[in-house]
Amino acid sequence: MKKKLTLLLVFGLTFCKITSFAQGSGSTLKFDGISTFVDVGDQVANGCRTIEMWFKPSVNITSSNNTPLSLIVRDFDNGSSLGTDEFGLYFSPSSWQNGANTGKLTFLRRIGSTIIQISSDNNSWEADHWYHVCATIDPVSGMKLYINGILQQEIDPSTNPIGTQSGFSSDKVSIGRWGNFNIRHFNGEIDEVRFWETDRTQIEIREKMCSSLTGNEPGLRAYWKFNTGTGSTLVDNSINNYSGTLQAMTNANWVYSGAPIGDVSTYNYPGNLSGTSITLSPGLGDSFTVDNFNSSALGVQVYKVSSLPNVTNNLSLAMTKSYYGVFLTSTNGTVNIAYDYSVNGCSNCDEIFTRNDNADLNWQQILSSSVNCEFNLVNESSVGYDYRGEYIISRDTIIGLVDFLGNDTTLCAGSSLIIGTQVVNSTYLWQDNSIADTLLVNQSGHYWLEVDSGCSISRDSIYIDYVNFPIVDLGNDSVLCQGESLILDATTTNATYSWQNNSLSPTLSVSQNGVYWTEVSVNNCSTRDTIEIEVDDCGIDIKIPNVFSPNNDGINDKFAPIVSLGIVSKKTTIYNRWGGKVFETDNILEEWSGHGASEATYYWVVSYTDINGVEGVLNGFVLLIR
Repeated sequence: MKKKLTLLLVFGLTFCKITSFAQGSGSTLKFDGISTFVDVGDQVANGCRTIEMWFKPSVNITSSNNTPLSLIVRDFDNGSSLGTDEFGLYFSPSSWQNGANTGKLTFLRRIGSTIIQISSDNNSWEADHWYHVCATIDPVSGMKLYINGILQQEIDPSTNPIGTQSGFSSDKVSIGRWGNFNIRHFNGEIDEVRFWETDRTQIEIREKMCSSLTGNEPGLRAYWKFNTGTGSTLVDNSINNYSGTLQAMTNANWVYSGAPIGDVSTYNYPGNLSGTSITLSPGLGDSFTVDNFNSSALGVQVYKVSSLPNVTNNLSLAMTKSYYGVFLTSTNGTVNIAYDYSVNGCSNCDEIFTRNDNADLNWQQILSSSVNCEFNLVNESSVGYDYRGEYIISRDTIIGLVDFLGNDTTLCAGSSLIIGTQVVNSTYLWQDNSIADTLLVNQSGHYWLEVDSGCSISRDSIYIDYVNFPIVDLGNDSVLCQGESLILDATTTNATYSWQNNSLSPTLSVSQNGVYWTEVSVNNCSTRDTIEIEVDDCGIDIKIPNVFSPNNDGINDKFAPIVSLGIVSKKTTIYNRWGGKVFETDNILEEWSGHGASEATYYWVVSYTDINGVEGVLNGFVLLIR
């Protein structure tokens, strides 16, 4: 079947045809919680004052957590007396500090051998939700911890940066594992890990947590974007080349990232979003406004990805070259959205689509119409999550209107088929110039239909072939004598068969009274024929030959009764001249082939029962000639 899809775009929107896929937040790594981690070496953290990243747990982390779970840790395995200048970001277990910090995200480090730690306010983290964490060491005010850009209550006055590592091979920094120890692995995804030599302020954290970096920012020590998508190396996207090595991972661990990362972003953290509004406007006629918050979130981030999305399922072949995203700092809420895209021009064919995040493989249309190049969405809460979503403008090209006439098909002679489709506010044109939305087909041929929605024209074609019904003849109704059989033959080229006894063979052997039928199908066109068989008592007789020649010439090759009328059971036994038994069967249909026997005279005994129940015995000699 040949298919042709023609798109006719009208008006002056600046859209583009998809030739490559940009990534937004790109790819990331999925850690299994058992053995996977990334080794980023033993020098990258020296003198750093800020560590930040995005993470998504695969399972809920709560106050009942009984095992430490590592996001990033440096811990020595060469003795506690040498355990100096270690650090880590991890979820605390119930067995530490008498359970005081169970489930909390903890930033721990040693200054020398002195342990210093601060923990998050929250001790519950929902599975499959993204969170941002940033741990800083201010040279004046000390250690601080931020979750989704919000300063946590616990701080510590220690101001020393992370100490210089000793240089032992065991001093490595591990992402997703407890340093050099093969324990306390993280189960989930980690993305956008950044080390800074400077302490990041709260404003700086909020400004860039939802934006990708260039890699040459002042003070940036290392930047792992996790966007390689394949291989065993975690590339450092800073200018310092601290690339990491994947451990116990394969290409299957690379997955699409759902972290809320764009090329530009803005934020608002008023503490109470009620009555507030936030707008990201990179240029005239290109703005995305969020307001009417119904959420307990303390802040909101809005970001823009200035490229095509990584996947375009359900989108048309024409769309804007960018899309926007919303991220609330809590895991619940609804918002209103106003999306002005007038910089591109617009038409009444434009549609708006949404998805949860970059890891969502399908966009879903929101039933809304643009007014003056602006979509206004009320109580928007994305597809599945109610704390974030991404939005893109797409031009209507009759989404999903592909192969709408169906596959090429074969019909049986005399049948008909209605083909077509229905699209609201559209016109139709068939190959015969008819303009209805359907067409009645009753003969072979090529058929095509164009559907014009006013925004685009889609065409589909189909070939329909007609075939005749198969011819089947089982013969006339017949009478058989007792003991006789008849082969019913329905053999037809390229056919399938179905008999009344569920046999699928082209033939059927019958020997009893009854009505027999078969259904023969070719290209789903079926014909049935029926025959009635009557079995009559044609007399009782059995005659045995006195010679046979098993030489495979097709004539008299086997020893069996010449006549067997009215015989319902029979036992045949063959003896050689010395009285040795050479053949025996009680199968009334089985014959002696003489296999392995030499030319000679043989003695036979036949015991039988006729249709009246009378038993008899016959015996005699038979000459085997080859």
